[in-house]
Amino acid sequence: YSMKGEKDSTIFYYKEAYNTALANRDSICYYAILGEYGGFNYQIGDIQTAKKLLLIAEKNLHRKSKYNIYLNLGSIYKNDCLWDSAYYYYHKTLHEGDIYSKYYAYQDLSQMESLKGDQTKALKYLRLHVTLKDSIEKVTQIEAIAKISSLYNYQHTEKEISKLTLSEAKKKNTILVLLLILFAILIFSSIIIS
Repeated sequence: YSMKGEKDSTIFYYKEAYNTALANRDSICYYAILGEYGGFNYQIGDIQTAKKLLLIAEKNLHRKSKYNIYLNLGSIYKNDCLWDSAYYYYHKTLHEGDIYSKYYAYQDLSQMESLKGDQTKALKYLRLHVTLKDSIEKVTQIEAIAKISSLYNYQHTEKEISKLTLSEAKKKNTILVLLLILFAILIFSSIIIS
């Protein structure tokens, strides 16, 4: 529902999911759902709900990676001009995050430094942001090449399967014709002998 842009249904099912996890005492799922639901609330602009849910999800001791939670919290605090909290969460994102979350964290850190008037730090973070952008483009190109290669291999395999299926069908037809000829010879021979 989130991908279809159906906000009300998305909210309903997130609430159902975390209530079910809570009722089943499944803390791992409960915190994971809260993290995702908090991120969704941030996307739709319900910042207060997002902040509340993300702060609860951050306390999860079972979750190995929380960089999306940190990135969203960093953005919330940046937008509230709470620089120290924003720095804290962005640096946690940089420590744990994947290339994509680091890309956004560096971008926001650069903007924050620029707003504070520290152009040297802003430029430093901007350079790191651009470096990651180049890396992301390379990864995207490699993934695209891999998909094309995979598609080519799939089509090649499909052709081979079609050839083998056709060859197998020809063999079956040949055997069937030979059996019919043999059967006809046997019948003809039995008629002549009788």
